[in-house]
Amino acid sequence: MYADDSKFGREIKCGEDCQLLQDDINSLEKWCDKWDLKLNRSKCVTMTFTNKRKPVLYDYELGGVSLERVQKVKDLGVMLTPTLSFTEHVSYITNKAFRMLGFLKRSCKNFESRECIRSLYIAYIRSLLEYCSVVWCPWQRTFIDKLERIQRKFLKFLCFRTGTDYHSFTYNELCGLFRLPTLESRRLLLDLTFLHKIVHSHFNSPLLLSKIRFNVPPRLVRHITVFRPPFSKKNVRKYSSLVRMQAAFNDLLLKVPTIDIFRPNIASFKSIVKRNIL
Repeated sequence: MYADDSKFGREIKCGEDCQLLQDDINSLEKWCDKWDLKLNRSKCVTMTFTNKRKPVLYDYELGGVSLERVQKVKDLGVMLTPTLSFTEHVSYITNKAFRMLGFLKRSCKNFESRECIRSLYIAYIRSLLEYCSVVWCPWQRTFIDKLERIQRKFLKFLCFRTGTDYHSFTYNELCGLFRLPTLESRRLLLDLTFLHKIVHSHFNSPLLLSKIRFNVPPRLVRHITVFRPPFSKKNVRKYSSLVRMQAAFNDLLLKVPTIDIFRPNIASFKSIVKRNIL
């Protein structure tokens, strides 16, 4: 039996909340002892997600041993930090992608098939840059450009292998020439596809669906937005996954009034989105 990536969480406002979380950890430990399940205490850590300068901290214990408090941790392939900024994650995947790109260049130096090289890039590099993007999608132009830089370098290599003059085209023109949409537009497509799946309950998660705020106008207006995302002054909430997705669809709806997220056929929905953003 495996129980990897199990997590406890609780909103902490005072010392009593800390004790309640400690009680939860103790209950887990008793349950594991009852069923003869061994916990790897060296892999168990604690992290406080907050923007407060002086958060409520507590020395949590597991089996009489204090849990290590960390400032970053990788959970299911995504680097998490206390502020949920995902700066660490973007740096992590870009460094890994650059290493993979170097390996691809060395391995494909004698390849002549453009489609073969393109397919290898999509499978081994772009997939890495898009994994779980609905969680960590950046909004800062610095990080957006940092991710695009990897595809720019690949396109330059692809131009060299195919005899195309790299400097005669803009980045967007090269993306169209080699049928590789910008990574930013790809992340938008993934966001809207994920939102469509939530609306149509493709995920068995009533909690996710309950976070979607539909807009019901009190009277007939000229421009109707489908969603009513909550307003927030803090970027960490303003650009959080579900809020960002709802705002992105509203923006697309203003440009393409015929798009319908309530269309049950996801393939048809993705096709319309692709034609307008890729």
